[in-house]
Amino acid sequence: MITYEITISLACYGRPEETKKTIESVMSQDMNGWELLIAGDNCPHFEALIKTGWFNELCKQALKKGNVIRYYNRSVRGGAWGTEITNANIRAAAGKYFVFLANDDRIAPNHLRSYYDAITNPLSFKYTSLFEASGGYDFVYFNSLLPDGRIRETKLKHTQVGHSEIIVRTSFLQQMHPHKPLYGQDWVLVKNMIKAGAKYFKSNNQPTYLIGHMPTPEEIQGYRRTGRSIEGWPWWKNITRGIREGLKNMMSLKILTR
Repeated sequence: MITYEITISLACYGRPEETKKTIESVMSQDMNGWELLIAGDNCPHFEALIKTGWFNELCKQALKKGNVIRYYNRSVRGGAWGTEITNANIRAAAGKYFVFLANDDRIAPNHLRSYYDAITNPLSFKYTSLFEASGGYDFVYFNSLLPDGRIRETKLKHTQVGHSEIIVRTSFLQQMHPHKPLYGQDWVLVKNMIKAGAKYFKSNNQPTYLIGHMPTPEEIQGYRRTGRSIEGWPWWKNITRGIREGLKNMMSLKILTR
């Protein structure tokens, strides 16, 4: 199997124009040797984009530079923030390192280079031989840019670091438990990697990832109202919330049928 330096994972649903701009930002990278794994989550917009032949020329351009783009549209929608797509891309990854990308975000032309240089740089180890003997870093995390251009200062806490702000050694990532369809799975991944003994640090490189949209408190509250589990809550709180929502629905039904 051909090995690439970096695998980029991109799950798509909706936002057709934003999706194209996101993919174009990958094509503008100043580093080659990557594979881009794109999957539409049974998305009609993504299916329409495939049928236009838009990807044909992109794939040719990528191949000329030693890169590859693989894409398809799922026949069944998985939802849950593209969890099933993320798991499939992790399993299929042929890159030495793995990064995540959302289809409403952008990356600067030096994004892959910045992330790659950070995780492969032995200078932060006292001795290069120690770096090589240890197998190098398992993950590195970075600051990113918010939609208004302000820097998002990441921390190793729930909701304060996300998929987009990490690069992970693929062989280490593939040992982790698959993502579950819960809000906050990016933090769960980071937490599990640390528990598994990951070697990591925070890079001081300038932010190169521009977040297109941050969930508002109202949207997160919406996840709770619709009964989606919130990762990071105690198990009893999710169950209690479910019972409470069920009772409220029962009361509403009684009122309507009077």
